[in-house]
Amino acid sequence: MFNLRFVEAGGGMVDQPQLKGIRVLVVEDDDLSSLVAQEMLAELGCVVTGAERSVDGALATLENDGPFDCVMLDVRLGAELSSDIATKLLKKDVPFIICSGYDIKLPGMNIPVLDKPYTVEALGRALTLALANRR
Repeated sequence: MFNLRFVEAGGGMVDQPQLKGIRVLVVEDDDLSSLVAQEMLAELGCVVTGAERSVDGALATLENDGPFDCVMLDVRLGAELSSDIATKLLKKDVPFIICSGYDIKLPGMNIPVLDKPYTVEALGRALTLALANRR
């Protein structure tokens, strides 16, 4: 059972207790998008445990840092695609969400896709779904 309570637009915290303390790695090449994502995660009660801008940086962080409860993964990181990161996350059984400005379809995959731009409420729902799918 989830206890969800959304505050009207205009400020305040979005109460999603099931996300409190969840450790999230943000993989996003755009600095502003990364900062906005980190602020939204904090508003949801999550703990941002890292932010990476490249495929190599994210792969190294996944190998050497952590643990992470969930990863926010942008599809395009500069000229690279994040498919190697997604493959590693699937192998390590780390839940993740895909955030993209592109129209992404993953038939048969149980991975939440969050269309940019997104709201804090949509981010909270995607994280909750990703974490529920792991169990």
